[in-house]
Amino acid sequence: MTSSPIQSAHRQKAISELLYAVRAYDWHPQPEIVRAIVEWHIEGVTEARTEIWVPGMAPNANPKVEQVLQKYYTHRIRSMIDRLTAENVCLRQQVSAAIDCLKYYASGDTDGGARAKSQLKLNR
Repeated sequence: MTSSPIQSAHRQKAISELLYAVRAYDWHPQPEIVRAIVEWHIEGVTEARTEIWVPGMAPNANPKVEQVLQKYYTHRIRSMIDRLTAENVCLRQQVSAAIDCLKYYASGDTDGGARAKSQLKLNR
């Protein structure tokens, strides 16, 4: 198995991230298990990269096709930004509610967890 320096760096990063992720579970996998998981990851990333096609990157003799693709992707990007903006607003509201709960409990007030439970119900 020969690999480029970039692949080796990616492999080392994947190994480090895997070992970092499992440390919280007190799991110390054998090196061959780590290698198998990382190889599976590398193969998946490589396959995904070979299947990707980005409009405009490959030469196209038909400008109408490029124009239609540009409009399509502009629409998709706009809708994605709108969705991400809405998700961001929702997440900011949840963080704000969590901070309010922390401030309430940090002030020494107690309510048997009612405030936290109500916030958890609201954010489901």
